Order: sequence, then structure tokens, then C-alpha cells
Amino acid sequence: MLKICSTRPKRLFIALSALFTTLFLAAPNAVADPTVIGVDGTTLSKNLPFLEDALALNHGMLLGLEGFRRVIVDYPQSFGILTLSSTGYDKSVAIGKVGTINAIKQAQNGDPSRPVKVACLSQGSDVCTQANDQLYTEGYNQSNVEYFLEGNVDNAYLGMKVWIPRIGQHGVFVPGPGVTLGAATPTTGSDARINQVSYEYDGFARTPEYPINLLADLNAVVGTLLEHGSYSKANPYAANNIVSTTPDGRITNIVIPVKEVPLLTVAKLFGLSQRIVNVINPTLKAVIDTAYSPIPVGAGNYPTNAVTVKLLPTKEKFAADIKNVQQGLAESREVLRSTVKPVTSGVSSASIHQSESVNAAATPRPRGRLRSGQLES
Repeated sequence: MLKICSTRPKRLFIALSALFTTLFLAAPNAVADPTVIGVDGTTLSKNLPFLEDALALNHGMLLGLEGFRRVIVDYPQSFGILTLSSTGYDKSVAIGKVGTINAIKQAQNGDPSRPVKVACLSQGSDVCTQANDQLYTEGYNQSNVEYFLEGNVDNAYLGMKVWIPRIGQHGVFVPGPGVTLGAATPTTGSDARINQVSYEYDGFARTPEYPINLLADLNAVVGTLLEHGSYSKANPYAANNIVSTTPDGRITNIVIPVKEVPLLTVAKLFGLSQRIVNVINPTLKAVIDTAYSPIPVGAGNYPTNAVTVKLLPTKEKFAADIKNVQQGLAESREVLRSTVKPVTSGVSSASIHQSESVNAAATPRPRGRLRSGQLES
């Protein structure tokens, strides 16, 4: 009897230990790996993507992260009639926002210390911007969440949706594509880290601030066609990038400069030579850039309030634009000189003197002396 009583605590301890171990292993906390989430952009068809994979940024730097599992957010990715879909842009983004929020929460599974990277492209950047704002409103801890917004239409500095001022309480709804313009909110607040990557002339991410410049408008359209689907090649860490941050340091805005304006890149397809392009480019770029304010540079200089469309530049900006165009003309003249020089630059001074001597020897000279305007024999 005494023996039985003495073994009960031991058996109870073993049973409780086994139960605790089972519950611990079976708990939803079993997902231990960090996660990279991809939110792609607009597509004509899920089988025919219009834009490249968001995770392919910088030649796939987010595709092969060691130890990270990959999750793709499934949402319509539609733009209404423009993608032959009955689902409008606003509805598509709303569905994507819910899916992205769920993906982030499931990846962290109640543990905010788990790293999560979210790569978002084009419409996906709008999705992620709104998801981040919603999580911020909820008070969700995103201290270990990092976003990569590529070609962001919600860019506070001239993104396509932010560029148009809000009209009325809800903005202007365009029925065909199903998109509301002037209603987007640039991402502010939040404890997430946000890296925003834009090509210089991607018209969706950087719409001309002064659309009265028709050359800039046309260049932005061409730039969108050439650059908006090329973020797989964009390196956010390149030394020549133009970088700024918000005052709180949470948002890093990265503009990738484009050496040759898209209009001239397309002109080469129609036979314009690279030599002529090199001469024209500095002047044309200076003229196109008058449609924009200078790109923000440095810590604390990225705007937290939306920069919207303007009719005419200020006197100060106009004066600065004149100087920049003059500088562009000077650069074009210098390029022109450098392209003309090689015609004779390959001839050495020695050979020139030798040529002169040969020519002089071959030319018959008159005999005698020149005196008083007459030749004396």
C-alpha cells in the first residue's frame, strides 16, 4: 500500500511531462523560419504576367534568401476593363490588402521577433502601402517587417495616385478601370522599415509635377513602358542611386537615375544613331527635368505629405531650370566636339610635319628674289 502511494507522484509527473511535450510540439508556434512575401502587380492573366515577379528585385535577391520560406499573396491583380476583368482596381487592392495582412500575421504567428520581408510591385505596392497603414491603425507590431515597394503608385513624391489632389471626401472614381484617383494616402507612421525603389522616369511612380511640359509627359509614358516592368534589374544598393529618408528614418526613398532619357532609347529603335543620341541627350534631359522639382536627397528630406500636380513653376524654379537647360546645352556641345575630334586626333604631330615637308618638296619654287613686288631672276 505504501509502495503504491509512493509511485503515484512519479507516474503523475511523467504523464504531465508527456502532455506538456505533446502540446508544445503541436502548438501553432511550430513555424520557425523567417518569411519573404511577394505581392505582384497588375496582370492580364495569371498565366501571362504583365509585370515581373516582385521577388526578382536586383536579379532575384529576394528569391534565394537563405532560411526564408516563400509566400505569394493571391489576389485579382486586375485593373478593370484595362485587364479585361470585371474586378476593378480598388476592389483588387482591397482583396490584396486583406491577403497581405493575413500573410504577415501568419508568418509571425504571434511572435513579432520573426523577420518578414514583403516585396511589392506596382499595384502590389499600393496593396502593401494600405496593408501597412491598416496594421499601423490596429497597433500591430511591425518592428521586424521590411517592405520593398517597387514602382509605387502611392509614392508620396509624385506617385500616380498621390499626384492628383484629393477632390471631395473620397476622391474621383473612374468607372472603367474601377480606380479612385486622389484618394491614396502616402505611407507614414508605422514601425516597419520601408524601402521604396523607383526608376527616374517610371511614370507610375514619378508622374511629371508640371504636366504643361508635353515632352516630359511623353517621356513619362515611354518611361513607364520601358522601366515599370524592369524592376528585376533594379539594384537598390547601387552607389549612384539618389537616396532620401523621412525624418523618422522609417522610409528610405531610392530613385535609380537613368542616364539616357526613354524617348531617345525608343528613337534608336527607329534608326537614330547612338552618336547623335549622345549629343542630344544632355539637352533633352535638362528640358524634360524642368517638369519635376529636384529629387529629394539626404536624411529627413523625403516628404511625409503628398507632393501633387502644379500648373506653373515658381520664379525661383524657373530661374534654376534656365540654368540647368543652359548647362545641358553646354554638355551637348562638349559631346559634339569630342565626337568630331577623333577624325584628326589619330594623326600625330610628327606625321603632320612630315606631310608638310613632303608637300613642300613636291611644290616647285620660283627661283630668284622677291623685290619691289617683282620676281628677279
